[in-house]
Amino acid sequence: RKAKDITRRDVIRLLDNIVDRGAPIMANRTLAVVRKMFNFGLNRDIIPTSPCIGIQAPAPENRRDRVLTSEEIKAFWQGLDKTRVTEGIRLALKMTLVTGQRKGEIINAPWEELDLPARWWTIPAKQTMLRLTHNVQDGLAKNRLAHRVFLAPIAVELLQRVKALSGDSPWLFPSPRGNKPISGAAVDHALRLALSSLEMTHFTPHDLRRSMATFLTGSCGIPRLVV
Repeated sequence: RKAKDITRRDVIRLLDNIVDRGAPIMANRTLAVVRKMFNFGLNRDIIPTSPCIGIQAPAPENRRDRVLTSEEIKAFWQGLDKTRVTEGIRLALKMTLVTGQRKGEIINAPWEELDLPARWWTIPAKQTMLRLTHNVQDGLAKNRLAHRVFLAPIAVELLQRVKALSGDSPWLFPSPRGNKPISGAAVDHALRLALSSLEMTHFTPHDLRRSMATFLTGSCGIPRLVV
């Protein structure tokens, strides 16, 4: 169908179908993508108006604020090695905590981005935007900036273990199925299974990132803007 033929009712019906199948937050993400596409057409004078004007997000966004305590971090770090989670995913989760980077940035990283002797990880601007598609408002994506991550000694130590596992693969965390990285869903699933063994309250990989940021600002006194 041609873009100019799409109506507001078409967009609403699309979103309702996604909500009805039990994925309300995905409906929000779909609206964001569709709105961005039609805004591009509007700005380029390809279409006279956007069918997304006035359409509200179908579902409320519940802001998560789960932060692990120091005791929980210790239990996670020591207990994870005793779970049935694969070594690769264990290392990916620990890398999330010690670097504060997003799960997608970590599991999709190729070795060519890392300089272990210099202790720098440089994510090119293009890759930064691709990996942040779940958050279209992210500042890095909007500013088209490369992202440089300094690697603390513990991160380098973890990466050396990652290298021993990945072998000749171009990816830090190669999938066992084809020349590609492991999926984010695999990491999420593995952590959910591990939580029962860890006897910890539910948390997600992103909560590890939030916990790292919280300790930097709280315990270490680093300004939020720097974090």
